[in-house]
Amino acid sequence: MGRVQWDENRPLSPTSAIRVSFEAQKDETWYHRNGGRDDSTDLYAVFTKLLPTGHWSLVLQHQWQAAPETVGVNRVTKDLLSNHRYLRGTVTDPRDFTEVPSGPLVDWERSNTIMSRGDLSNANIYFAQSLLAVHLADAELKNNTFLEVVNRKRYNQWEYSEYAQQTTLENRTEWSKESDGVTTLMGVTERYEWRRAFTNYSNIFFNAFDILDGTHHYNAAEAFPDAIVLGTPGPDGRLFFGPTDFVPETSESTLGNGAAFAQQKRRWGSFQLLYGARGDYYAVEAHDPLAGLVRAHGQFGAASYNASFLWTPRPYWTAYATYNRTSAVNASVSGGAITQDPYNDFRIASANFHSKSDLWEVGLRNSVKNRQLSLVGFWQNRQQNNFYTNTPSDIAVRGMEAEYVVSAKPWYASANLTYMEGNYRDSWPFEYEGVGSPTVAGPGNYRIPGLSRLYANVTLGYAWNTNWKTQVMVRSQDRQNANLAGTMHIPAQYCIDATVTYSRPNFSMQLGVMNLTDQKNWVHNGDPYADNLIVGEELPLRIVLCLTRTFK
Repeated sequence: MGRVQWDENRPLSPTSAIRVSFEAQKDETWYHRNGGRDDSTDLYAVFTKLLPTGHWSLVLQHQWQAAPETVGVNRVTKDLLSNHRYLRGTVTDPRDFTEVPSGPLVDWERSNTIMSRGDLSNANIYFAQSLLAVHLADAELKNNTFLEVVNRKRYNQWEYSEYAQQTTLENRTEWSKESDGVTTLMGVTERYEWRRAFTNYSNIFFNAFDILDGTHHYNAAEAFPDAIVLGTPGPDGRLFFGPTDFVPETSESTLGNGAAFAQQKRRWGSFQLLYGARGDYYAVEAHDPLAGLVRAHGQFGAASYNASFLWTPRPYWTAYATYNRTSAVNASVSGGAITQDPYNDFRIASANFHSKSDLWEVGLRNSVKNRQLSLVGFWQNRQQNNFYTNTPSDIAVRGMEAEYVVSAKPWYASANLTYMEGNYRDSWPFEYEGVGSPTVAGPGNYRIPGLSRLYANVTLGYAWNTNWKTQVMVRSQDRQNANLAGTMHIPAQYCIDATVTYSRPNFSMQLGVMNLTDQKNWVHNGDPYADNLIVGEELPLRIVLCLTRTFK
């Protein structure tokens, strides 16, 4: 696998300059060897112009990403996670995720996933941004306008598909002034979003395929034609399902968002207080892009606010406390359009616009010359509407973090230790059953799957001279629940990465050895939805070469 970077900075006049950079990466992973794409490109350009009383910048960017997703290992069992043994054989009912396949338990062979040759997961992203700053007599005025266009596709032959087109236009104007130890900022934001999303997860037969058969061809329509539910043709002629089929993520929607915000920072000697608030108004419309028979409108409001207190009792010591309340839009698990609620006459659920999050954080920092110590404690409570059970989910995460950084040339070192408790509180997240893995029944308090209690990271670097540097990074985490019921666990794991870098003023070369000890680590899929059915696998030992050339 390799990566190439090119970066050029050029003055165009005494008051203007341009920067252009390009990065391309191609990974020779097992995804690529099994017929999938795993590559990306990123082209970035920025033009900056100095003005008599400020500056203006224009940013243009295009990204291409082709990365395998939803292509983990199926038939998740305790034996697979703890002993790397896989259940082979066939099933009689592909829709019964609890059926034990007919074959034996065998040693797991890495590089096999439920990805078929011809599956795809890619995105084209276009981005443009204008940044204007004007210095007034006793204040500053800023304007930020950006446009983003996204076209992404994901298709898996075992019957999971997401196609989404997204256009976002936003304008933000803010005014700020500093006087007598008081800094005031206020402004307005206008945002427009258009989304069109098509989704198919009505025929996902997770446990039906034996992915050690060597075919890399797991097509549900071919293997189980009598069990397939036929959808409606959509983009590229593929079949999708809409809100009337209880797949609300298929939607075409528009959203208009207006917001006003204000923030103020006050100083009194060694004390500093920061507080602010934001009010949002949303006007939304959504309909079914497949049949066009279901249409809904809605208007919603939300408020967010924050307050922070900072105390510097001594030159090298800082203590702070923060509270933040935000209201976010949570409307689609596939990141597509605003969804409609099939349980409520296909209306737009107001709960999707009131997904509140409360965050409390306290910290202490000590900085002395080349050393820094940070201690942080945090507690977050957030809500999100769970479509699958038509109930709200309350999530609470609390923890502590300690970090120590020291730079004593030619050495550099950092260590980070985090303890976290994360739980669903009196909630019932949706979760499929798996082979020998029943899901929970009813609301309760469940530990968040895929979240370890302890995380530790250590980095050690050494500069041999002005050109050569080497660095070793160790990441580790303790055992984590693999499902809500806690009947399966991902064991404690660690990974070691090492890099050697050679650099000159206009050129650098970095050689990285990832997963140096070739650990067979598992990666949780991120939420309870299918954690009994599929699990990711960290890539094995691999070498990455990156070449960078800078032009000035």
